[in-house]
Amino acid sequence: MVGTVSYMPPEQTMGGEVSPKSDLYSLGAMLYEMVTGRPPFLGYDSVAIIGQHINTPPVALTWHNDIVGINMGKAQGIIQLSNGQESGVGSDGGTVKL
Repeated sequence: MVGTVSYMPPEQTMGGEVSPKSDLYSLGAMLYEMVTGRPPFLGYDSVAIIGQHINTPPVALTWHNDIVGINMGKAQGIIQLSNGQESGVGSDGGTVKL
């Protein structure tokens, strides 16, 4: 497995095939850190962080940064979209509607 666990999509952590949706997940994780000052998941080691990517939704951006506007919540939506938690992403990851 190659990559930084803080931004790694769940399918990659489980040895699955990566796709354009995987890139959206990683982008969402980077945006999350840019807005909040911390990655979406923290842990004592890589295994703990990977487990959170697979099993835990990220905490709302506003929990870490109360000045985040409603529109910035869309950055968190990228992670949810790439996980298939909401509709709006084409099967190829090429269409994103927030």
